[in-house]
Amino acid sequence: RIERVRMQKIAHEILEHQSIANELLANLQSYIYTARIILQEAIQKNKKIYLFGNDENVFQANHMAYLLNEYCEKNIAISLCNDIAFITKISQEHGADYIFEKQLLRCVLNEDVFIGFSNSGASKNILRALSFGQHRGCKTIGFSSGDGGAIRELSDVSIIIPSSDKFRIQEMYGIVKNILIRA
Repeated sequence: RIERVRMQKIAHEILEHQSIANELLANLQSYIYTARIILQEAIQKNKKIYLFGNDENVFQANHMAYLLNEYCEKNIAISLCNDIAFITKISQEHGADYIFEKQLLRCVLNEDVFIGFSNSGASKNILRALSFGQHRGCKTIGFSSGDGGAIRELSDVSIIIPSSDKFRIQEMYGIVKNILIRA
């Protein structure tokens, strides 16, 4: 009996994953394609790609930066989530809403790419960094879920995962990241 219940749970998880992946294919294919073009142009022009996120999305930003650098065989992608000393200094002096924007002040050039991950689409530090990028003439890509929140207005391309389940959102971010790099 216990084994059957576990097997049903496993089947349910796989079917739910498949359902959301099918929604990605049906509704987000053109957005993913557009994001891929933005990344391809940045790579060809040797522009920088800055990535940032909070909580579990720190992993997404770090992992995507690693994959992009590995794919390009050069240091083109930079995660803004790693310099703990700088992040805590900014947070202490200016507040957590500024931890990504302040890191970008001295290094951003026109046509660089900003990629922000915010499950709610409302993380102030992510929104501030995307807004900063837009004002500097950078391309912006936002990853979010649900209705996308304010990240929609601050992104040239929004990848909105149709789920509120944190685990499912992270799975789909991973799939989209791989598609963006490999397609």
